[in-house]
Amino acid sequence: MSQNLRSFITAILIGTIGGAIAFWIRMPLAWMLGSMLAVTVASMMGVKLFIPAWFRSLNIGVIGVMLGATFSPELAGYLLKWWPSYLGLLISIVITAYCCFFYLKTVAGLDPVTAFYSAMPGGLSEMVLGGGEEGGNTVAISVIHATRIFIIVMLIPFSYSFLTGQSIDRSVQMGGPLLDFALYDGVILLLCLAGGMLLAKWIRIPSSRLIGPMLMSAVVHLVGFTDARPPNEIVAMAQIVVGTAIGARFSGTKTSEVFQFMKFSAGSTIVMAAIASLMAFAVFSLGVGASYFNILLGLVPGGLAEMSLIALSLDLEVPFVSSHHIVRIFLVVMLAPLLFSFIRPKKINHQNDTSSL
Repeated sequence: MSQNLRSFITAILIGTIGGAIAFWIRMPLAWMLGSMLAVTVASMMGVKLFIPAWFRSLNIGVIGVMLGATFSPELAGYLLKWWPSYLGLLISIVITAYCCFFYLKTVAGLDPVTAFYSAMPGGLSEMVLGGGEEGGNTVAISVIHATRIFIIVMLIPFSYSFLTGQSIDRSVQMGGPLLDFALYDGVILLLCLAGGMLLAKWIRIPSSRLIGPMLMSAVVHLVGFTDARPPNEIVAMAQIVVGTAIGARFSGTKTSEVFQFMKFSAGSTIVMAAIASLMAFAVFSLGVGASYFNILLGLVPGGLAEMSLIALSLDLEVPFVSSHHIVRIFLVVMLAPLLFSFIRPKKINHQNDTSSL
């Protein structure tokens, strides 16, 4: 058995056990949070864990199909009504990027390239790639972004429950048991999964593995081809894989490095959450037809899949939340090169100039 296969099986086993324990003790979003916590602890203890990119993408696609099934015909009308929130999202991205860049460069002492790509509120994979190409520390960028997602995913459900007094579902259940699932519906949803991922990748949509299946599923459900949603067992496994993948990002790095970068990330995440909270209040005061927590969940820079799952567990408007995070990813990916041009170190500009001669 190869090392990667052994690390993969170990990661899934630890994630599944962690999710099962969390479900047993009635933790909110048990399968995702439980697996994330268990695998993170194992990674920090030096256990070699690994999730293949194709397997994570497949399960992210399942979540996309699930999220698409929550869209309704009324959504088109709401999109126009939500424009102040999208504007607030754009403003918060720019403010967050520069505030966190200042913190990571000045307080944490990171080099300008690493600080900038670690400060962008989203696009983990894209920021790691972009930072690496510019000469940044990819380990630091990866750990800081992964820690941001970890902290936000952990805090949001418990904060919501504490502030509102409402209980949160232990798991996201949608389509009923797998054994009761109709073959026709299964074929339709599989086509949404495969077709959406391929089409979105072909036209180069960011986060294609999630956004493609979600949009394809939304179209299929809106036109009435099916009203089915993925079976509960498949949804639980997808959550386990998402949580396990977050925790496995800490595998293979030195514990001292991880703790140092996690400390930096905690500070920048507090800045991000504070800006998102203030902007959510400003948008809510404009009367966009959404609750404060809906707006906050749409603006806070967690992962698209993770925040959408939290919206489902909190019984909030999933289309509102997911559409904001889709826009956030697009904006971050498009704005990052432009914003970086304003803070690019002079020595990098000089190198680029001489190399073009």
